[in-house]
Amino acid sequence: MKADDRNVPLEQKVVEDKPAAAKDACDFPDRATCDTLFGPGFGSTRWGAGEGIATDVVKCQLKPLVGSDYAPILFTDAEWTALQKAFPTGVCDWSQPGVSQQQTIAWQTYDDGPGGQPLGPPPVSEPVR
Repeated sequence: MKADDRNVPLEQKVVEDKPAAAKDACDFPDRATCDTLFGPGFGSTRWGAGEGIATDVVKCQLKPLVGSDYAPILFTDAEWTALQKAFPTGVCDWSQPGVSQQQTIAWQTYDDGPGGQPLGPPPVSEPVR
């Protein structure tokens, strides 16, 4: 854009001078903000499949493929066979917590190595005399 000396708005230069290999991404913590600022279509494939924005699932619980889960999309027999072949053990059930997922333990110390230990209660202030 720096080399583009045309007398056009910067917004136009950004769109027209963007390298073909450059990809758009949205790092806001919620989909609504991305959609408001950039329009629909930003996010992750997991968001598209139903995962929440926390993205805190390492391994999802699986559920069987059920055609009605994808309504109004109707798959041909060949497409459904391909899906069953691609996902023989099922697909992620984003309505369930992840496999072995645990609640976050806030304010940990890792002084003694991996795993972490809770820090305990916060310090209490005392007046200076």
